[in-house]
Amino acid sequence: MAKRRSNGEGSYYQRPDRTWVHQITLGRREDGTLIRKSFKGRTKAICTQRKEEWLAEQARLKEQAEAEQQKAAEQEDIVARLGHSLWAR
Repeated sequence: MAKRRSNGEGSYYQRPDRTWVHQITLGRREDGTLIRKSFKGRTKAICTQRKEEWLAEQARLKEQAEAEQQKAAEQEDIVARLGHSLWAR
């Protein structure tokens, strides 16, 4: 019986040109189809490294977006408390 991988672990396969592909499932679309991301490389290790770099970049972008949302919420709070914007002139 084949071993099942954990969520986010992905799977590897080798293409006919002897390169490796590491494919992970990120979730599902509204119509039920899978959202997948593939990483190609000469070895499994290269594929895994590319996946880790991509995940780190996605985490950085998410943190940046959350910080921008928090800053916007703070500005809206100031406007609500003062009744006008300090930056509008």
